[in-house]
Amino acid sequence: PIAIGGRNTRALNAGERDDFDGRMRALRVTRWCRYFGDYSVPALPLPKEPPTEGDTYYGSVVSLLHFDGSDGSTNIRDRKGKVWTVSGAAQLDTAQAKSGNSSLSLSGSPATDRVSSPSHVDFGFGLGDFTIEAWVRITTLAPTFQIIYDGRNLGTSQARPTVYIHLGVLKFYTLGADRITGIAMTGNVALGVAEELRDRVRLGVP
Repeated sequence: PIAIGGRNTRALNAGERDDFDGRMRALRVTRWCRYFGDYSVPALPLPKEPPTEGDTYYGSVVSLLHFDGSDGSTNIRDRKGKVWTVSGAAQLDTAQAKSGNSSLSLSGSPATDRVSSPSHVDFGFGLGDFTIEAWVRITTLAPTFQIIYDGRNLGTSQARPTVYIHLGVLKFYTLGADRITGIAMTGNVALGVAEELRDRVRLGVP
């Protein structure tokens, strides 16, 4: 399966927890490279529906989550039709949100907090381009592996992306190893982007 806010198969490092402690307002997965030059943080939230939002890459979007809903809800809507299941204490919360009135709350304890979706061909990028974007707010920069997005469905050495934070640093992992290390993060709201071109990988944080 695909997991948000926690691992879906095995730990990235034996004996480590993989729970993300924070909030997520939106997540978008696109089977295309959205950013070809220097990355700038979008001024507006991730668009919800075409054509009024003007997303020229909407046809290549395979998952779009805004975590809209009432306080305490576990109903996660994907505008591209994927089915997501909540585990642990993960739920929508109206206390904080980058935009709109709610966000996904992940407490970091228990370690089972996450939202997951069954494996799908749309998430198997192979050698193709892709972009993963999310608005996240970190509550605690724990000295553990805090997974934002885990695309692995069998083991640690697959050609599937995992985006996570370790010791306050955003990282991109695939094929059994870290492929790029970003800059140190703070507990403030940030937009993390992981994208793969066929000949290179980039990771951007404002």
